[in-house]
Amino acid sequence: MREWRQFQTHNQIYMAGFLPLHRRLFWIFFVLCLYLFPETEGTENGSVALMLTDREKEWLKEHPVVRLGVDPDYPPFEFIDENGQYSGIAPEYLKLIGQKLGVKFEVVKGLTWTQVVEGVKTDSVDVIPVMTPTDERRKFVNFTSGYLLHHQVIITRKDYHRVEGLSDFKGRLLTVTKGYQTAQEVSEKYPGIKLLERETPLEELKAVSSGLADGCQGNMAGLGYLMQKHNLLNLKVAAPCVIGGSGAMAIAVRKDWPLLHSALDKALMSVPESARVTFRQKWVPGLEIAIAADRQSQGKKRVELNQEEREWITQHPVIRVVLDPDWAPVEFMDEDGEYHGMSLDYLSQLEELIGVKFEICKGLKWQEAISRVQQKEADMFVSVAKTAEREQFAVFTETYTTMPINIFARSDVSYVGNLRALHGKKVAVIGGYAIHDWLKRDYPEIELVPVQSIPIALGALERGKVYAFVGNVVTTSYYIGKFRKYDIRVAGETEYQNNQCMAVRNDWSILAGILQKGLDAISISEKDSIYNRWMAIKYEHGFNYSLLWKYSFIVALVLVAFIAWNWQLRLSVEAKTSELRHYQAHLENLVQERTQKLEKSMEEAQAANRSKSEFLANMSHEIRTPMNAVLGFAEILKTREINPQKLQYIDAIYTSGKALLSLINDILDLSKVEAGKLELQYSAVSLERLFDEINTIFAGKIQDKGVAFSMELASNIPETLLLDEVRVRQVLINLIGNAHKFTERGFIRLSASVNSLGSTVALTLTVTDSGIGIRKEQQDNIFGAFEQTKGQKVRQFGGTGLGLAISRRLVELMGGHLTVESEAGIGSTFTLNLPGVEVAAGDLEQRTGTPDFDHIIFEPVKVLVVDDIDFNRDILRTFLEGQEITIFEAEDGKTALAQTYKQHPDLILLDMRMPAMDGYEVAKRLRDDESMKDIPIIAVTASALKRDEEIISSLCDGYLRKPVSKNELIGELMKHLAFSETETTMQSFSDAVVSLSIDDLELLVNQLDVTLKERVVTLCMTGDIAKLEECLKAIENRPLRHHLEAQASQFNYQAILDLLRQETRPLIRRQGR
Repeated sequence: MREWRQFQTHNQIYMAGFLPLHRRLFWIFFVLCLYLFPETEGTENGSVALMLTDREKEWLKEHPVVRLGVDPDYPPFEFIDENGQYSGIAPEYLKLIGQKLGVKFEVVKGLTWTQVVEGVKTDSVDVIPVMTPTDERRKFVNFTSGYLLHHQVIITRKDYHRVEGLSDFKGRLLTVTKGYQTAQEVSEKYPGIKLLERETPLEELKAVSSGLADGCQGNMAGLGYLMQKHNLLNLKVAAPCVIGGSGAMAIAVRKDWPLLHSALDKALMSVPESARVTFRQKWVPGLEIAIAADRQSQGKKRVELNQEEREWITQHPVIRVVLDPDWAPVEFMDEDGEYHGMSLDYLSQLEELIGVKFEICKGLKWQEAISRVQQKEADMFVSVAKTAEREQFAVFTETYTTMPINIFARSDVSYVGNLRALHGKKVAVIGGYAIHDWLKRDYPEIELVPVQSIPIALGALERGKVYAFVGNVVTTSYYIGKFRKYDIRVAGETEYQNNQCMAVRNDWSILAGILQKGLDAISISEKDSIYNRWMAIKYEHGFNYSLLWKYSFIVALVLVAFIAWNWQLRLSVEAKTSELRHYQAHLENLVQERTQKLEKSMEEAQAANRSKSEFLANMSHEIRTPMNAVLGFAEILKTREINPQKLQYIDAIYTSGKALLSLINDILDLSKVEAGKLELQYSAVSLERLFDEINTIFAGKIQDKGVAFSMELASNIPETLLLDEVRVRQVLINLIGNAHKFTERGFIRLSASVNSLGSTVALTLTVTDSGIGIRKEQQDNIFGAFEQTKGQKVRQFGGTGLGLAISRRLVELMGGHLTVESEAGIGSTFTLNLPGVEVAAGDLEQRTGTPDFDHIIFEPVKVLVVDDIDFNRDILRTFLEGQEITIFEAEDGKTALAQTYKQHPDLILLDMRMPAMDGYEVAKRLRDDESMKDIPIIAVTASALKRDEEIISSLCDGYLRKPVSKNELIGELMKHLAFSETETTMQSFSDAVVSLSIDDLELLVNQLDVTLKERVVTLCMTGDIAKLEECLKAIENRPLRHHLEAQASQFNYQAILDLLRQETRPLIRRQGR
């Protein structure tokens, strides 16, 4: 800071002597120079000047390196040569584009084409330079304009019989490149053709040349290049091919980088035609001749019309068309009254293709042109956007060219961004254009100012009559260049674009069909040629010499004064400048050094965060693996042991294990939230049903302490809201669990209310208690990880200090706030606010009761259990005892494959992490085998990493996380195996309890959860048999459960009450005091 203050001081001393003496003289000269010699922006070699938005420039500055995914063997368009260099036509374009945009393109090496396509989906690849646009691919990439022509042909041997198209290959063998879009098209459109897949186009050609296949299909340039380079002299171009079309390949950009897509598109459009021809001639010398021949043939052939259409053309040989006189370069009228533009080129093509004469209705403004077609005094538009109003009097073809619509403003206006920023402002639009109708409909808050033409709109914008102008970027950029409006720039994007169609009067719908056939017959290469021809217009700007002479005398005087002044101050300026440079260099070094330290610190922090996440995930895996045995065998013993003392020990083991797992899950949740990797899953949620579940969990426990528990739902709460039910329930359980822990008397209340905000609501959930409260100075600390209230007795209250930390982070992740108001000794109120919650429109998911897994009987099947740890296999085998399931075991991946091929099991329980060959490799091999791919595979894993879950879901049919419980295992098997549900008979009940004495039963009852015991007593007293049977299923000790179920099935409620009330009477008395 000391150096910076010295730099400022010296700079101020220098400027104090510099400005006051000659300020006026200097600025007069400077302004005159700007006025007399304005900056111009021309183009070179026919290229179009780039008009990047501020957002695009900023994005490119932040992303100086762009990763390319390339096809290593797709010459001459792109390939990796013998020296490992990226070569072909596409690299020539990218070199020029990189210079224009100031970015560096780097090839991700070692990828096949299939890996390239997957890479752009997973963001490991940013750009694919050469790709054919399809609707399927547009789901994961954005395409630029087409720039590489590909004429599709069929290749056969020279001695092969004559073919006209792919239909001649029915029953014959055609080679295709694996992963290419055309391979799928051939399969779908020509199911009778046998396909032979090869990894590269060169392997395709070699298969045909050797006689292994009858032919192959691909683009003429690429296959021709390979045939010539590898001396495949026995091959020929046999026929054109309709698959893949004769169009243009484009640059594909990852979907989440729209600013790079728009910048690349602009840069690509700016490449001059001369450069394009040079690139093609360098790599495919014969291609220009082929393109010229294609264009010539396109111009000569006629569209095939049916009888009705031919008769209509004969009766209507002349079609009257209307054009917009001020919409260059699409269509416009020059000073001599002649019309030009892309529309005229299309009309010229269509005259040859459909055999009609187009007559232009001259001298009409656009509004007059629309009126002529409405009144049927003219017949058709050449370039017009479809709107609901226009569809009332015109019939439209399909879109044949598209132009984005942008917001334009003066350069002194900050970046606008989108149309919402124009609310309440005057905005110019062209009256009668589609954008005028769209803005009136969608943005009534904008004050629209209709004008007759784009030049008038730009003039109004320049003079400040309007704040902005909304129009398509192609025609607006044309007029900005033509009239030198360089103080106007692109200031924002819109969601609209001009999808230009042709349209005819509504009583001539047959003409629309004829025009569509004509447009379809114009090749994509010819359409691109028309577009590029008009986009490459170069302006010659004249100079106003009268203006020069007018001010020459004034300029001469200013120059003389300036020279004299400069001579006097030159020595002092040089001295001051040298001193300033010294301090500036020193300051820049300091800034650079501190910036590097900051970047290093950020990288170290990110690396530490990644290491922490990996450590926690691995820790979870290592703990879950032994816990699988602890909890698994404890669960088995709980159902088999009847000795109360031993049951108490087993229950302690099981409860402690569950507590440890809960702690691990809390730590993992906290880690995911902090790393930003926890994903929310929204669905329709009923708060009433959620509150019922909370009541089931807590009501008995809270009332057991003599504390009143109540819940309140406001009457205006919608039936369902769009929430992450799991996370909302997790937060409420944490809050009510804390209230239960710290409240010894009084009450606990859960309430919900909403405030309507139109289509959304602001949801407020509160948990209020009359517990010990929290002192003011501690309230900011309780939401920290591992924080507990100061003075809290850990032995008395327990807990890890993670519940509130996780709850607050979860609420913030959902866009809300979690706050607390508390007073020591009085109680606490925790408030959860979720603004902007959407009201769910769908039906609420119906939930079914939990099945009684003890009564599930599977049909006889064979199951393979694969795990490298013996006791893990023992647990799964024991869980399935009593079922007609034949168990086979394998301790590693290789043995698992051998057992699978030998036994052909009906289902596989597969551990995913094993030495040598792991479960992932086993699953992949089975999925690749046609005879084994239909066997259901259930992954059994201790992994906590989400990426592992995603891989497992792609390979396996089900998923079980260790430690696995019996109910989880049975529930998962029920999804894949046939089963039946049996009703337990009275005999089975008697058999189950025959060895239990009254003393044993009383001891078992003492081990029951108090809340569950109270629930059974209540249901016995009300006689609700259905709910009683459901409640008894929750008793984990099988002999006791079967005894009570037997009594309930005979309606012997008094026997159940007599048995249970031995322990519940004291509790009821305590509640009554």
